Formats: sequence, C-alpha cells, structure tokens
Amino acid sequence: MSATIRCRLLLAAAAVLLATPAGAAATLRPFTTLNAPVVRLRDLFADAGSDAARVLGPAPAPGSRISVPAHQLAVIAREYGVDWKPVSGFESAVLIRPGAPLALAPVLAALRAALAGVGAPPGSAVVLDGFAAPMLPLAAKPQIAVEQLAYDANEGGFQGVLAVSVPGEPTLSVPVAGRSVRRVRLAVAAHRLEPGTALGPADFVERDVALPAARAAELRRPSDAFGQGVRHAVAAGAPVPLDDLMVLPAIRRGQRVTMEIEAPGLAVVATGVALADAGMGERVDVLNPVSHAVVRAAVLGPGRVAVEPGSLPLRADAMTGLVR
Repeated sequence: MSATIRCRLLLAAAAVLLATPAGAAATLRPFTTLNAPVVRLRDLFADAGSDAARVLGPAPAPGSRISVPAHQLAVIAREYGVDWKPVSGFESAVLIRPGAPLALAPVLAALRAALAGVGAPPGSAVVLDGFAAPMLPLAAKPQIAVEQLAYDANEGGFQGVLAVSVPGEPTLSVPVAGRSVRRVRLAVAAHRLEPGTALGPADFVERDVALPAARAAELRRPSDAFGQGVRHAVAAGAPVPLDDLMVLPAIRRGQRVTMEIEAPGLAVVATGVALADAGMGERVDVLNPVSHAVVRAAVLGPGRVAVEPGSLPLRADAMTGLVR
C-alpha cells in the first residue's frame, strides 16, 4: 500500500472519530411511571449524563399523567447538554403518576371527632353530601385535619375544609359538607325476606343504622316479629317497617280443622272447615260439614280451634266425647 493511500485512510478515520460524540447518545423514555412528586432529567432520557438527577419541575398530580412533546424535549436536552434530538418531530415522553382516592373511613373518623368537639351527640354518624375524594400517591398515609368547621346543632348540618397532608406532597384543601345524624339499633334482614314466610331468629341481625334513614316505625327487636310475616319482600340488610309486618294465618279458608269444646267435666272434639283465614288468637267461623252448623271459634294453633261458649252446639253424631 502506498504512503498516499495510507494517508488518505488515516484522514478518513480521523474524520469519523471527530464526527462521533465522545459519550453514548441518550435514549428517549416514551413512558415513565413516577414514584416521586418531581420530574427529573432521567425520567425523560436514559443515559442523561451527569445532570440525570436534576429536578425539572413538579410531577403530575397522583392518578394523572402529562405528555412532553418533541419540541419541548429538544429544548430540555439542549439546555442540559443531553445528546438527543427529535427525528420525526412526533416523539413524546409520557409521565404517569399512579394514585388512589382518599379512603372514606379516615375522613369520617376525623369528622366525627371534630363534630363531637362542637356539640354533636356522642356516637352520631356522619353522612356526607357529594364528597369528591382527592387522589393521593399509592400507599400514602395521610394526616387529616378538619378546619373552618361550622355546625348547626338544630339541623345537624355541617360544612368545613379537610386539610389532607402527605409527606413530600403539597397539602390539599378539600371542601366537605354533610349531616351528623343519630344512630339507632335496628333489626335488619339477614337475607331476603319473602312475603308470607314465617319469621324467626335466623331471619334478622341487629345493626346500628343512622337516622333519618331509620324511621321510628321500624322493627327494633327481632323477637317482636317472630311468627309473623312481611307483606312485601325485604332486601338483605334492610330495616323492616312495622306496618309491613302481618300476622300469618294459622289456618286457611277451606282447611279442615279440629274443633275443641270444653264444658264442666266434658271435652269434645270434632272436625270442621274454616270459613276464612285466621292467625293465632284470632276468631274464625267454622262449618260443621255434617250438621252445616256454623260456630265461632278462637284459633289455638295450626289446624286447631276452640269453640267459644255460647256458639251453636254441634250435633252429637259429628263429634267424639271424652268424659273427664
């Protein structure tokens, strides 16, 4: 190889070396999940150099995202000496900040404590009106303070501001309004109650329910409904209106029943046909199918009635006597 050719090769190699940056080119990060309240240079570019940890500005709010377009990325890269330039002009970097809504339980706890301090009845429940929970960083443990609280002791209404603080985040001011309501112990349906079904202990659970959702005319003690039924279906967990309870028939119209008659030294039983539905302790007319006599009787239980004194006597061939 001649000296001239070698010289030309060396010059070409030098030109290539001089045109190549000393460090590796940076790479755009098209999607980045942020775990901090700020955006750093490294969140936009991989291999961002010595300024990779430089804070560029605040991160998007928890639960939201922002998109940095190509022209803005180019300005940032040029300002901080990052070896990156847009190629198509449509490049972008999307910065995603995960979040979760503020839980309702600590909000209610803070409000109950604050309301108790301004005269709300002890043990009152808090009902919020249209509360919009703010988004917080994932796994955040917020501190909640109730400020500017105004309480109407007559109506139970209140309004105020929640100061929600999380370490490293700006404090949020969240308007809040609602009512402080008294709680009562009610018997609620343990499962769906179907109309006409006899009620028992397994059909109820006792639960504290907030007024005015709990009306005065609702079942308080489960035992008050045992043996009765409901006229309309009641959903699981719902209170049972007292006016929806009904005495279930112990005997049905057209049912054959045993009639019992007692007199001094004599007990008589006979078979009859009930002429109407009747519940325990209620009165019902009963037909003797043999004599066609109708007597008035009190319901003793399923299929049993006691003929009232003074009712028409049954014919002797329609009953069985038992002398005491």
